[in-house]
Amino acid sequence: MAWSGIVGLISVVLASSSGSLALLGFGVDAAIDALSSVALIWRFRSEATAPHRADRVERIAERVVGIALVLFAVYLTVASVAALIGGRVPNTSAS
Repeated sequence: MAWSGIVGLISVVLASSSGSLALLGFGVDAAIDALSSVALIWRFRSEATAPHRADRVERIAERVVGIALVLFAVYLTVASVAALIGGRVPNTSAS
């Protein structure tokens, strides 16, 4: 969980400096993965300590992670379409 968060943060920082949409996608996906892991741990802990709250906690976690995924998908779609319309091509790496 921590590793996904660290990798996601580093990828997002590098993507913002390089302008790489693919790297940004990887980074935010890793961060959402870490968020999902936190939500899962929260759900299991609530089930162990307060079983009557487990369903409510799960619904909240599902909504938070789901909204994050949908918002990011919309952002990637808009940014990709803008790149296509603008005729931007990806940078090539030096060999």
